[in-house]
Amino acid sequence: MKTKVRAFWFTLAAIYVLAIMPAVAQSFLIKGKVTDAETGDPVPFAGVKLKGKKASAITNFDGYFQITTTDISDSLVCSYVGYKSRTKALRKVENQTVNFQLKSEGLTTKDVVIMAGENPAWEIMRRAINNKRKNNMAKLTAYEYDSYTKIEVDVDNLSEKFKKRKVVKQIQAVMDSIQVMAGDEGQPVLPVFISESISKFYYRKNPQAQREEIKNTRTVGIGLEDGSTINQFIGSSFQQYNFYNNWLNIVSKDFASPIADGWRFIYDYELEDSVSINEEYCYKLSVKPKRAGDYAFTGTIWISKEDYALKQIDVATTKTTGINFVDKIKIQQTLVRVNGDAWLPNKSRITINISNLSKSFPGMIAKFFSSNQSFRVDEPKPVKFYEIPLEVAGNANTVDPEFWNKNRHDSLSTIEKNVFRMIDTVKQLPIVKTYVEIADIFVNGYYDLGKISLGPYLYSYAWNNIEGHRFRAGFKTNYSFSKNLVAKAWGAYGTTDKVFKYSADVKYIFNKTRWTTFGVSSTYDLEQVALVDNLSNSNALFIAFNRVGNLNTSRPFYQTTNNAYFSTLLSKGLEAKVVLETRDFNPTYSDFGYYQYPRETGSAVIPPISKTFNATEVQLSLRYSRFEYFIQNDNERIPVNTLKWPVFNFRYIRGFNGLLLGDLTYSKYQFSTTHAFNTGILGNGRFGMEAGYIPDAVPYPLLKSHLGNQGFFYNNSSYNLMNLFEFVSDRWASVRYTQYFEGLLFNRLPLLKKWNWRLTATGKMLYGDVSEKNKNLNFVNGNQAFNPLGTDPYVEVGYGVENIFRLLRIEFVHRVTYNTPGSRSFGIFGTVQFQL
Repeated sequence: MKTKVRAFWFTLAAIYVLAIMPAVAQSFLIKGKVTDAETGDPVPFAGVKLKGKKASAITNFDGYFQITTTDISDSLVCSYVGYKSRTKALRKVENQTVNFQLKSEGLTTKDVVIMAGENPAWEIMRRAINNKRKNNMAKLTAYEYDSYTKIEVDVDNLSEKFKKRKVVKQIQAVMDSIQVMAGDEGQPVLPVFISESISKFYYRKNPQAQREEIKNTRTVGIGLEDGSTINQFIGSSFQQYNFYNNWLNIVSKDFASPIADGWRFIYDYELEDSVSINEEYCYKLSVKPKRAGDYAFTGTIWISKEDYALKQIDVATTKTTGINFVDKIKIQQTLVRVNGDAWLPNKSRITINISNLSKSFPGMIAKFFSSNQSFRVDEPKPVKFYEIPLEVAGNANTVDPEFWNKNRHDSLSTIEKNVFRMIDTVKQLPIVKTYVEIADIFVNGYYDLGKISLGPYLYSYAWNNIEGHRFRAGFKTNYSFSKNLVAKAWGAYGTTDKVFKYSADVKYIFNKTRWTTFGVSSTYDLEQVALVDNLSNSNALFIAFNRVGNLNTSRPFYQTTNNAYFSTLLSKGLEAKVVLETRDFNPTYSDFGYYQYPRETGSAVIPPISKTFNATEVQLSLRYSRFEYFIQNDNERIPVNTLKWPVFNFRYIRGFNGLLLGDLTYSKYQFSTTHAFNTGILGNGRFGMEAGYIPDAVPYPLLKSHLGNQGFFYNNSSYNLMNLFEFVSDRWASVRYTQYFEGLLFNRLPLLKKWNWRLTATGKMLYGDVSEKNKNLNFVNGNQAFNPLGTDPYVEVGYGVENIFRLLRIEFVHRVTYNTPGSRSFGIFGTVQFQL
């Protein structure tokens, strides 16, 4: 009996304990990845939540999330700004993977609703601005890091009409076999380029300098041969986005940072939440431009509570921003505190969606990813270390999969692996090679024939009153011919003058690091006094047009020019060139002549008159731009001036009498500078200044003939209402300025806003004079051979509209001074320009 009672009490106690103790709950693990349905890219910072429950997560920079919970729901919801929310069913199992493909719904700039009292986001922003100097990596004396970058370019929005094209059908077969998609549920894309690189990046504050050593690259692309040029563009140097700067230059446009000093005038802010990111407590703020059409972003920023630093950012442009051919630019970035001090970007992703040119033509997606690690700060290298800003290792083209699996910061996705395979297959299709060749002719003006290239086609034909029908053909050697020797030549013939013209140039590159070159050339051609030495900064349409029509007003002449030249980089940003040149002057017009020495005023003695001359010159040119460096494109160079530093040019010319048949002794001094810079909400400005001095008496073809324009193509470097050869100087100074207002005015006019027109304003002023000895030397048979400027400057101002149909610029120009008979006081000019 006692045993039964004891058993009863034990059973009762057990029931009681089980009743009051919490049950051991079952744990559920839900993980997955969130990607963009259009691009296949990860969507960082997206919210993932169990429907009707508290459990939630935020995706990391690579789009992954993980939720552990004991309170499972029947569905999972994923949402993020700019995307349509999605819901997926859940199973009641311990471990499951749920991936989301979010479709864009377009970012909007809807009004932010602020309740009474001060906007709580403002105090956070004030503190963020006050701490910018402390948190900005630019304050460091130096920093360096290991960098991994990845770039992919895809063709998307493939219409049915586009897919039916012959070339696309063959590519489509390859795509179907390899299954290249934006994602599991995304749209098909046609990859045309993919690359990855590993480099070491160095920065020094004082004197400001940077250097990147590209250790290894892997590049494949349709139409890409060896990738030597592209390898220089895919490193970390071109993926620098510092939001602590007030402005960020992206696709040649300056965008206002959400933490710019003038934040209150550019953006609206809303405090959305407080979240913990990697154990860092942050304020989550939404941002949007105050005015649609401004170069500003819409999106989200996270500000750390501890030091009010930018922890991460996810922003994009909207369609109202009005960038040609670009639907959207999206930038995502995370930053880390280094050594308890400044914050440096450790991961960045930029996606640029290029719009369809027409309904039947596809669009394009350019994707850039960079990852930085192994930071070292405040350990500057010697100044000499930074002399070469960008250097590619001689063997930097490794395709070994084991090397990349070991050294890349992030693994390639299955899609990215397929992209490498697909491009290698597609580029070998014969029809693709043909289309690539046609595109190369259109872009570069040359047709590739293996080791030589024929062209350029733009100068193949012209007609003028001296030559009649002018036909020209030429060629140049390319990188396949020689990696150091460059030869180019052309021949031309006129059906009226029946004169054969020619040019031949041979150059050898001794050192590509300092770009040390030596070359010789010989040219015989029809030139124009009004244009010679004036066309270096002119556009190709202007140059080609001035070969057409009646050339008499521009003083045409035949000239043989022979020269030998040597150039090299003396130090960072400073380049020198020395030229020994001989040339003659044989005019086609009969009234040319000059005294062999200046005639004394009032003297009855008339000096001998010459109808032609020979000149032998030694020219020394210096070019300096502090932060400019060059990308090597086979045997040519492409200048890169990412910091928009001014460019200075100085040139000294000395003519020698008796040296190599030279008739004249003289000196020339020339100086010029150009500078493009940001002007805040007003857009961008471009300033230019030039000055020159010729102290000796010389025939007027050796004086400065200021560049005019008698055509209808607008040319930035000419005085567009000045006639050709209207004014000549032996001492001169000029300034010119152009303001590009972007969408400042037209974006605020409802009827014009949709056209995306952009306003410009220009001003040009020229002072010039001619010494008495040069007037006397060229005053022959009672006629002054040219017109000098007076004491007043020549001034013209203009205003215009660019981006008409995204290609045209119309400029309205007024001539303010020297409105004499035969001159134009007003003109309308146009030009074709491709810009974003």
